Amino acid sequence: MITMKEINESLVAFFKNFGTQILEAIAVLLGGLLVIRIVGRIINKIFRRTQVEGTAISFIASFVKAALALLIFYTILGIFKASATSIVSISAAVGIAVGFALQDSLSNVASGIILLFTKPFKENDNVKIDDVEGKISKVNITTTEIITESNVQIIIPNKKLLSSNIHNFSSHAFRCVNYVIPVFNSIPQNDVMDSIQSVIKKNQAILQTPEPEVFISSITSASISYTIRFWVDKDNYKAMVNMFLGLVLNEFLSRGIKF
Repeated sequence: MITMKEINESLVAFFKNFGTQILEAIAVLLGGLLVIRIVGRIINKIFRRTQVEGTAISFIASFVKAALALLIFYTILGIFKASATSIVSISAAVGIAVGFALQDSLSNVASGIILLFTKPFKENDNVKIDDVEGKISKVNITTTEIITESNVQIIIPNKKLLSSNIHNFSSHAFRCVNYVIPVFNSIPQNDVMDSIQSVIKKNQAILQTPEPEVFISSITSASISYTIRFWVDKDNYKAMVNMFLGLVLNEFLSRGIKF
């Protein structure tokens, strides 16, 4: 039966042999984590002053942090005086185990690299990916973060994102606004056209080039549908979509037009 004395002697012997190495390993780990954090901030500050896109900055910073973490791991192995053969063997075993366990993660990394070079979007772009719509917040090695209009964070694996339909609403400077408004066919067409054109001309956010369009798109026994098409700066798109119908309604009411 093992006595307390034997346990104490074993612990004393263990710390005599490995105590210094354990303390060194802890110091390297804590110092390494601090260095990783500082390097990440430095990379962000340096690249933010250049023309490098935010998506590339996030990806580079994540990649450098992963490389430094791996360096810390091998440094700790060196502290415990692991032989080169042992390190190679451990690396191979870990590599195989990690390869099987993290197949999806490695696919996400590869997809992240493809996204970095193909650049379907950049940070702060407004996008719709499948049924998720919002603003690109951050692109990491394995995932992409999106913030929705209701301020909800959605994290999408890069592998899934690469195989999804991506709608980038920020890729061009201007966006087209389309409306179809039905009006009773008893209302003179010229009155309707003049009212809509009046709203368009009064609103400075609506671009005059390309020229706005107002035309009849369909006719039924009860109503005539007027299609309205114009262009606005991409930053004004949502505001215009939300307010334009109200402006048209007010104009119709002021002229006695019902729809």
